[in-house]
Amino acid sequence: MAPITCKVVDAHGHGVQGVRVTLDCRNRFRNHTMKLESLTDAQGGISFWYPSPVSHDFSALEPQIVDAVVIPYVALTFYPRPQLVAPQGPWLGIRADLFLPSMTSHGVVLHLEESPRLEYTPYPVSGPIGRLMASPQALDILRTPSPLQLPPPL
Repeated sequence: MAPITCKVVDAHGHGVQGVRVTLDCRNRFRNHTMKLESLTDAQGGISFWYPSPVSHDFSALEPQIVDAVVIPYVALTFYPRPQLVAPQGPWLGIRADLFLPSMTSHGVVLHLEESPRLEYTPYPVSGPIGRLMASPQALDILRTPSPLQLPPPL
């Protein structure tokens, strides 16, 4: 499984709650398969997606984890509220078209700064695994030197 997660942070790196994000999914033949959406949680993250448009039968709403192994082509569109974007910013929506062929997890972070920017990560940025990967101890694990490195010269 290669889950697709996203996160929205402000200029100080704090999560932004309540940003609507849509995920347009396409299969390996680039045929449209489904459209999902979600809102960022209190930490600014999304790890679960819901079918869009939402039907009136709310009992049928089942959260989904999107797997990039099955859905390698996606378009993420972020719709930040106008008060979240710098006053000089004309952005109504910020979109990223992605091809995610690998078997790893995928994370996309929207930084709401004076000039908003998107960042891709090869690990989840939201949910329990994403919080683990964001911890300094987990990042140290990623920085562990290879046992195949040569010792320093004498």
